[in-house]
Amino acid sequence: AFDELVNLKPVHQRTTAAYVMSAKSYFQSKNYSASSARSLELLNGFSSTSYRADAFLLLGLNDLLLQKYDEAAQRFLEARSAAKDTALSREALSYFELLISDRLNIEALTKLFRGITEQAPRDLVAVTLAEKYHAAGDGIRAGEMLSAVSKEARSASLNNRIRQLRQNLTTNTSMKIGVLLPVTSSSTSGAVSALTNEVFDG
Repeated sequence: AFDELVNLKPVHQRTTAAYVMSAKSYFQSKNYSASSARSLELLNGFSSTSYRADAFLLLGLNDLLLQKYDEAAQRFLEARSAAKDTALSREALSYFELLISDRLNIEALTKLFRGITEQAPRDLVAVTLAEKYHAAGDGIRAGEMLSAVSKEARSASLNNRIRQLRQNLTTNTSMKIGVLLPVTSSSTSGAVSALTNEVFDG
């Protein structure tokens, strides 16, 4: 039914809405390629439509389920940028956050970070990169990414992630300093010397 409205000539006041509903119908039937194609038709044919954010969000979801993760991240950012509805903007950012945490590696996140100018998603990428660097054992780069996070208002969940990561980095640094204090075989007991040699060898 929605496809019939899309193809109805001449263009009428419900045409753009029909494109969105057609794209959603394809998405719900798991025909993600057709859903993307319909969304792109809307964007290319009606550049000033008020449904731009909806189309970008659908493109992002389709790309996500087609495992095109880099493209999905960009689409969610475009949806947020185009959204005039606060709820839709939050939804796009929420999908973006889940995607970058679960599906993008350090290389992809670094590339994404360099291209983002909007502060909220940029901070999300910076914190996610810091967490992934920390998990990889690179505390220096984790700290560098944390320093790139803005001082502007942030969500409670992001503040909690930052606080936890800083605590982990501080704890790890203290442990390394404690383990790597200079110890020589001649001035320590055999047990401590063995532990020191094991640490340096390992």
